[in-house]
Amino acid sequence: MVTVPIADAPDEVTAEIWLAELRSAGVRAGTFERGVGGALGGAATTWQASYPVIVGEGDALRARDIIAGLGGSEYLRPAVPPGGEQGARQLVALGVGAAIAAALLVAAAVLLNT
Repeated sequence: MVTVPIADAPDEVTAEIWLAELRSAGVRAGTFERGVGGALGGAATTWQASYPVIVGEGDALRARDIIAGLGGSEYLRPAVPPGGEQGARQLVALGVGAAIAAALLVAAAVLLNT
């Protein structure tokens, strides 16, 4: 199953409330702590943490509506159309390939001119 992050809860309590509502609506959802505390095994760093809410790609629109209905509109991530992330990855890979090719051309030109 492809999962997508749909919102960034500002604290753990908000994330758990959203998850409970999503799950009661039949949406499989999860979260994790993103920040220094998550890297330190759960150290209390709530002022620097966010809690991304992750759902299946097919449930993303419905889950966004549920979180918006709970007053979380300002925490929603921009909507990405299904498969949109794959297209973005391909563009990044194309850009990296083009940068490497340009660097090789410059290196070849320098070597041929010496």
